[in-house]
Amino acid sequence: MNIDQIIDDITHLSDIGISQMVPPYEDQMEDDQKLNATYSALRRSTALKSRTLTLINAYYLGKLIALADKTNAAKYKKRLTAHYLKMAQRLSTYSSSILCRY
Repeated sequence: MNIDQIIDDITHLSDIGISQMVPPYEDQMEDDQKLNATYSALRRSTALKSRTLTLINAYYLGKLIALADKTNAAKYKKRLTAHYLKMAQRLSTYSSSILCRY
C-alpha cells in the first residue's frame, strides 16, 4: 500500500458510509485503557482485513502515543510490536495534516 492509497482511503471515508471517525475508546478511560482498547481494535481490524478500520485504529493509536508524555510514550512503545508501532506513527504523522482539512 502506498501513501496515495492511504490518503485516498482517509479522504473518502464518507463514500463508504463512515461519516466521522470515532476512536475505539471512551474519553473518560485512563490512558493505559485507551491504549489497550485501541491496540486490540487495530489487531482485530487487521485480522479481519478491514483496511479502512485498520487505518482509523492505527491513526488513533499513533495519536495516543504522540500526545503522551515521554515516560508514558516510551512505555506504550514497548507494549507494541515494531510493525504496529511503525504503522501507527507513520499514519499519525501523515494523517494529522490531511484530517485537519476535514
